[in-house]
Amino acid sequence: MCESSMCGSTNKSHYYVVFDGAWKIQCDGENSEPYEHRRDALKDAVALAHLDVRNGREADVIVQCRDDTFRPEWDSTRDVYPPPLAPEYGASSDTLPVTSPLLEPVHRYR
Repeated sequence: MCESSMCGSTNKSHYYVVFDGAWKIQCDGENSEPYEHRRDALKDAVALAHLDVRNGREADVIVQCRDDTFRPEWDSTRDVYPPPLAPEYGASSDTLPVTSPLLEPVHRYR
């Protein structure tokens, strides 16, 4: 589903993140391997689109919504790469939750 002629630009790749039983990336009539989570497919779609940008071609990522409509999610002409990530555990991405297993003491069994 990667059309270069959409949106009036003949030099733009379109990557679609679609749900068909699993999340997939579609481009140039090819489907990626399935992804369990939308966010993982989106992250990889943006990375693939960015490769086109590095090769001198504009690119965007279009995502399927719950109502089966599609909306633009990332566009090389307006968005930065890599896209900013929200911290997972609070104000700083360097902090871990108190219940993190990384903070638990290591027990050795003999």
